[in-house]
Amino acid sequence: MLSFGEAIESGAIGLGLSLAGTYLYSRRKGAEALDIQLQEDLDKARQSITELSKPKPTRTNAEQYRYDEAKAAIVRIEEPGVRMLIHLQKHGALKFNGFTPPLPTGFGKQSAISALEHCVKLGLVTPETTSRPSGGVQPIVETTYRIAPGMQGVLDELLYLPEHS
Repeated sequence: MLSFGEAIESGAIGLGLSLAGTYLYSRRKGAEALDIQLQEDLDKARQSITELSKPKPTRTNAEQYRYDEAKAAIVRIEEPGVRMLIHLQKHGALKFNGFTPPLPTGFGKQSAISALEHCVKLGLVTPETTSRPSGGVQPIVETTYRIAPGMQGVLDELLYLPEHS
């Protein structure tokens, strides 16, 4: 059996070792936590630098004018008009004559022509109307709609923003 003095001495040594071990453990874990936080901060800084170093698209005055004009027009035509423009871009041209061209889901001939004519008024689409002999009294009148010259690149950029996808 231990004497009272030896028991106190043994308890003090155990307490001292326990405190020293806890101190050293907490220092190590604290350093790890700081290292993790530093790595996260460095990753954020690298991402910010990457974002800032990306070249901004530069436009001529004419390109900027068309961009601003198209952006305002897209707001005015709303979602159905945007769907029609995307469809027109996919197909290159839509020709209306005695037959109806392929249209986006939910569009009939009249609603498609209405949306396209709205885009014509806003300068996004160009119509071309021609006639050809039908073999009868009345000629066949054809109207072909295409993206307006100068608007293709601008619409490529504006129509495929996340809010329109």
